[in-house]
Amino acid sequence: AELFEAGECLRRTQAALIEGGRASALAGLSSGILHQISQPLTVIYGFVRYMKEEIKEGDKFYKPVSMMETQAVELKKKLDNLTELVSHRKIVKTPVDVNEVIKQAMGLVTDEFKKRRIKWLAELNTDVPKVNADGVLLQQAFMILAINSAESLEGRSEEAIRYFEVQTAFDKDQNEVTVSFSDNGPGINEKDKKSIFTPFFTTKKNSLGIGLALCKNLAEEHSGNISFHSEKGAETVFTVRLPALK
Repeated sequence: AELFEAGECLRRTQAALIEGGRASALAGLSSGILHQISQPLTVIYGFVRYMKEEIKEGDKFYKPVSMMETQAVELKKKLDNLTELVSHRKIVKTPVDVNEVIKQAMGLVTDEFKKRRIKWLAELNTDVPKVNADGVLLQQAFMILAINSAESLEGRSEEAIRYFEVQTAFDKDQNEVTVSFSDNGPGINEKDKKSIFTPFFTTKKNSLGIGLALCKNLAEEHSGNISFHSEKGAETVFTVRLPALK
């Protein structure tokens, strides 16, 4: 019932959020929904742990109940991380090495890439200057873009090579650090391109469609921007541009 009410709340406010485009409202709503999901999950975990304590290890139900407990813990961790991501908080900017942030972000998604059989490469320019940014939020944005590529690569056949690359560069003329995320996925449909950064727009099943909208907001809050280039059946590239520190 709580999950159903959360879904109804999302549908009632979706139109207003898209029209207003307020990042704070989007973050507040997302955080509220995640909190409502977290509450019944906590109850489920409590009952599963109680069941495990009451079942003997040799019982045929012990293993599946143990697996349920493990998955409940993992799901709770992911919900907590996502809640932190969408929660509206004050951005704390410091001089940040973009290359180091990328290394940290890719370190967290490497297992996901292996599971999806994705070959990846990081081409990090050592001459890239630092940027004034919130390192934690920047890392989260880079993770979203990397996972977004990984999910798009699921559209390729089992025997096809799945490839992802992240690159950094310094645009001296614009005094900007650029970070590009490219993949050889199926590309973005022309009709979807104009809505790709719109909150709640998604072409994927079981997705809220807030990832790219959050990336766009984070780039703009760092006085930068995000753009993309994609052709159907060809390479897709998302590029984040951030002002370099002088």
